[in-house]
Amino acid sequence: MQKSRNTFKQIMFLVLLLLIPILILYTSSNQISESVVRKEIAGSKLHQLSFFLQQVENNLEQFNMISSVLSRDSSITNFINLGMLQSTFEKVQVKNMVKEKINLQSASSNWSNQIAVYSVGAQETITTELVSKPSVDDVEAYAGHLSFDWSCRPGGTDGESPSFLKHTVYPASGYTQIGQAQLIIEISFQADNLQSMLEGFKENRPGNPFFYHPEYNPIVNRNIDDASIPSIISQIRQRELADSGILTMELEGIKQQVFYLYSESLGWYLIDYVPVQLILSPITASRNFFYLSVFLLLTLSVLVSFLLYRNVRIPIRELIKNVQQMKRGNYSGRITHTFHNEFDFLLGHFNEMSEQIQQLIEKVYAERLRFKDATLKQLQSQINPHFLYNCLFFIKNMTKLGDDEAVIKMSLYLGEYYRYTTRLEKPTATIDEEIRMITNYLEIQCLRMQRITYQIAIPDAMKHIPIPRLLLQPIVENSIVHGLEMKAGSGQVAIIGEEDEQEYRLIVEDNGVGMPAERLLEFAPRMQAPLEEEMGYGVWNVYQRLVLHFGQGAGIALTPVAHEGLRVTLHWPK
Repeated sequence: MQKSRNTFKQIMFLVLLLLIPILILYTSSNQISESVVRKEIAGSKLHQLSFFLQQVENNLEQFNMISSVLSRDSSITNFINLGMLQSTFEKVQVKNMVKEKINLQSASSNWSNQIAVYSVGAQETITTELVSKPSVDDVEAYAGHLSFDWSCRPGGTDGESPSFLKHTVYPASGYTQIGQAQLIIEISFQADNLQSMLEGFKENRPGNPFFYHPEYNPIVNRNIDDASIPSIISQIRQRELADSGILTMELEGIKQQVFYLYSESLGWYLIDYVPVQLILSPITASRNFFYLSVFLLLTLSVLVSFLLYRNVRIPIRELIKNVQQMKRGNYSGRITHTFHNEFDFLLGHFNEMSEQIQQLIEKVYAERLRFKDATLKQLQSQINPHFLYNCLFFIKNMTKLGDDEAVIKMSLYLGEYYRYTTRLEKPTATIDEEIRMITNYLEIQCLRMQRITYQIAIPDAMKHIPIPRLLLQPIVENSIVHGLEMKAGSGQVAIIGEEDEQEYRLIVEDNGVGMPAERLLEFAPRMQAPLEEEMGYGVWNVYQRLVLHFGQGAGIALTPVAHEGLRVTLHWPK
């Protein structure tokens, strides 16, 4: 039960491990998106403010051109010399002409405005207003009221809105020495013009733009009563403003992005502000939707993991548990759980398979093991008696001849040989152990037949490899008995070990009488057939044990040697 819980925890941990990189990547991407959006919106907002401010500047520049045009107009020049005219009709005619000129220039502007022309010499004033302004008697005394740049005139207590005005003097020397001024032109406009432009700029846009000057009340949109503006102004007064920039402020717990631009002509700041949350609302909505989706996916993953665990993991666990019991040799285990799905079919057939295997094991496996043991013992009983008799006759003959050294060697080699062959408790041995036994066997044969020599070449890397016991002995014995004993003259046996990337090889080669070609062709199929009386039992048994131990790919190959003799190659896959 504890292991099942751990498995479920591992599944959940894997789900979280898959979601964490996604969350990290999305959070990083979201932050980058917010930064890009902030920059783009800030640039766009400043561009909009710049465009709006440029429109204001264009209107102010138009007023400057009106002043310049009026100061050069011939009618205005005549107005300067009004006092030199003797005829009243001419004076009235000049005044009417000036009035017509300034009304025409005033009407050419998009903004409502007032234009006043002061003739210093004639001490006369002509204005576009219905009520004429007082004349300028002493221009030097009036100089303190002149403004050659746009200046603000606060509104009155009767609700009059503030206005902006600017003066132009003629001739130009009057700018430096006001006493030389002969003509003063005053152009003014109400702040209502700026408010109307703010209303048009605000339409269908977020934010609430206004004009700000530290010495005057702000000029705001008439249609919006925003209590946030005084708070923004109080925070702006505490900061040093550049010509343009972006500020971040907090109003009533809400962060505001404040954008500002300075008007060189007007001398005021154009300020607009937008809540940061409003700027990032699309990204915030997308982020919230993503997190909600992740939460739903996580919940769905938990549900799917639980269903997979209950309907897949538990049946597979039961199946694995019973397979492990079969691996340990317990074929009596059965799966009794019912899962009401496709696993019921699979587990039911598994129970049937277990029962059939148990029956087969009881009937076949034990009999096969007994057959293998009998085969090995039969091989040893076949090898040992005849060989033992020959060795005992050799000892007897050497004793009669008084060759004690030959008797001692034969006794030692024979004892070591039988010590090895009679150890049946261990079914396998290393190649090195097998070679030592073969060496004892060959030394015995060399004592019996002194015309026989042998050579062994096994790489050190192969000596530790385990193989079935008595695997080489029947092959070496066949080489001597059927190859060398039947040949006149000296004989030689070579045992060689080889390996490559695919397999190991043990080669037994002799220079005996060899084997006819037709028998070599019959060798391979007869090794795989049941044992026949005329077939050599030793080689057949070696082949069967080699395949049984190493599986498919193992076998024996018989090939003739170039001049005489036979080569027997035992090979098996790595």
